[in-house]
Amino acid sequence: CVMHSVPRLFGPEEQALLRDLASMVEDELQRGQIVCARDNAEAALQHLNGELEQLVGERTRELVEKNEMLRREVRQRHSAETSLLQARQALEQKQELLHAVLETPDVGVIACNADAYLTVFNRAARELHGIDSVLPAEDEWARAYNLYNADGVTPLAEHELPLLRALK
Repeated sequence: CVMHSVPRLFGPEEQALLRDLASMVEDELQRGQIVCARDNAEAALQHLNGELEQLVGERTRELVEKNEMLRREVRQRHSAETSLLQARQALEQKQELLHAVLETPDVGVIACNADAYLTVFNRAARELHGIDSVLPAEDEWARAYNLYNADGVTPLAEHELPLLRALK
């Protein structure tokens, strides 16, 4: 008997005390293993922390490099956008000048692009044809510009218009 020299029965409180004592004895017997396991766990943790710090350092360097690359790209795009804006402004100024020059003479000037879309129809040409500044659609050219067949009544078909034929 742990607590007496004569065997006896233990109550619930005394059984709990014996269980606690048994647990302490087991812990003391296994203390060496526990300390060794704890030391091994700490060493493994330190090793993992070192690897993690190395990975974080590498990733940080990669992110810094990519960030710098993005900054360079943003500067290049900004420079390109500035150049494009300046080119657009210069083009607009030249177009305004061209429009002013073409509107001034008393000679009618008419021009169109490769798709037969009228791009220039100056003041003298509009006055000659008796139309306002709004240009007619291509399918209205024959009537707007008095382009008729030999009978003088039937408007020319779109494919018969001299300007469109010349373009094609």
